[in-house]
Amino acid sequence: MNRQWIALSVTLFALGVTAQPLLAQETSKAAVELRIEEQQRRINAAAEKRAVVDVAAEAAAFEATANSFRYQNSKDPSPLFTNPGDAQGILLPANAVYGQSQTGTFGQATAEWLSLGKSPFPGGVTSPYGLRLNWDSALGVFNLVDKGIAGQKDLVIGFGGSTGDILKFNFFPTVTSSTATTVASIFPTGVIRNISGVRSGSETGTTQPPSVGGGYNGLISRRINDTSLTIGSVVARTNTLTLERDGTFGGLRINNPTGAGLQNVACTGVTAGGAVVGRAFIPPFGVSTVFSDAQGVVSVNCTFGDAFFLNNITQVFLQRYPGDFYWAGSVSSTFNQ
Repeated sequence: MNRQWIALSVTLFALGVTAQPLLAQETSKAAVELRIEEQQRRINAAAEKRAVVDVAAEAAAFEATANSFRYQNSKDPSPLFTNPGDAQGILLPANAVYGQSQTGTFGQATAEWLSLGKSPFPGGVTSPYGLRLNWDSALGVFNLVDKGIAGQKDLVIGFGGSTGDILKFNFFPTVTSSTATTVASIFPTGVIRNISGVRSGSETGTTQPPSVGGGYNGLISRRINDTSLTIGSVVARTNTLTLERDGTFGGLRINNPTGAGLQNVACTGVTAGGAVVGRAFIPPFGVSTVFSDAQGVVSVNCTFGDAFFLNNITQVFLQRYPGDFYWAGSVSSTFNQ
């Protein structure tokens, strides 16, 4: 300890500093260390400031370059991708469109890419703003389009590239699901298809709202046809009754396979000779004739189901050519079919 004190005293004397007690020397040492740390912090802060300035300068220089793209600089504070040399990455264009190029050349119709901003839009539409997805000459867009009227923009949801393309609305049961249910589809011809009923109107203009067994999921309205002479071929149905072919050209029947009670059937028909015939009954268990082939009915309007408990009701319109066995028409029902 004495040797160390003597050596320290000699050093301090050579520097022109008078030796002090050991406690004073330790205090001076701590102060020096603090000053060194403060100086290092200033150096680091200055370096960081220079780095930010460099990045900003590079970005400004890039934005000034017209019609060019580059990958995000790897020196940016928060890189958007980890491998700037990869063919997949973030593209920053001078026209403020953000894009991602997967395969091929960004912007080409046959390539795989997406763009966000003033996205390329087909059909000569001007000033679209939104999202475009492109893959193998197929596209999808979600854009606001200027109508040329101050303050008015149209939201355009578009798809296409081929007449076989379909716009699908899918339901995924969980966020990790690999499969989904297509609940609705829109076809290029304008046809809209969904897998369940449609609720239309305000449902408030009547004294009571619509109800089916305490709930309401809308109406099914669609084309029906039957070209079979098979006995029991189902033409239309509710949850308890089925309207069926009886195996003849013109015969129709109702089947109540479970013997459900409080059901009723009411049908009218027009024969080939213009006569109007009717049939109304409460269907028992099993099958009941609605119209026989011998009656020669060529047009049928038939309603059946459970009105007593406000449950499912189905209404059917059917027509056939006299002497033929092809029936065609439409069905409107609260029961999905």
